[in-house]
Amino acid sequence: MGNSRAGYSLPSFNNLFVVVILVLYPLPTHVDSKCIIFNFGDSNSDTGALTSGLGLYLGPPAGRQFFHKTTGRFCDGRLYIDFICENLKINYLSPYLESSGSNFTHGVNFAVAGVATQMTGVPFPLSTQVLQFLHFKNRTRDLRSKGLGSLISEKEFHDAVYSFDMGQNDISIAFIANLSYPRVVDNIPSILSRIKDAIELVYENGGRKFWIYNTGPLDVYRRRLR
Repeated sequence: MGNSRAGYSLPSFNNLFVVVILVLYPLPTHVDSKCIIFNFGDSNSDTGALTSGLGLYLGPPAGRQFFHKTTGRFCDGRLYIDFICENLKINYLSPYLESSGSNFTHGVNFAVAGVATQMTGVPFPLSTQVLQFLHFKNRTRDLRSKGLGSLISEKEFHDAVYSFDMGQNDISIAFIANLSYPRVVDNIPSILSRIKDAIELVYENGGRKFWIYNTGPLDVYRRRLR
């Protein structure tokens, strides 16, 4: 990323990590007739998990520009994951924690606002989200034989796209804790290691197509650096 302060350069850990992952687990070169997405992340892609899981109400201006009602998204319209679903012509991803009206035909959204790669004040960190996925996959297998559940097949689990967008809150929490800039940078390999562990666990359970988002530049936290 090349950000610097007082002569201290920030190594491109995230960029390097994405390159390594894309080499090990290449992205699909075509879109199958039925696209399945399993998304892991934070508020950037939470479509209602935090509000459902904790029984919270997220009022205006959330949802007013597009849905014209509250949806649990921490924005006034759609998130990038919604636009991806629209372009793929599939349903918006339902949050895993939503008990009513969920549609898991084209995948599941495990993202929860406020979470980090490690346990913080908000439950459901990345490791828990992956465990929720494994539970969902096992339950789907049990119910599929009875004609129940999402009916996602083993092949569709294998061919699905597994999307990861997390790490920003880890960095934000570090700055809030008044860690120095070098200390924050020193934490980045640990953040990447937890993301790598999550991806490898999904890979061990059949996932083969991964999309990993980079986090934003540390310049957005200049107010913390002054």
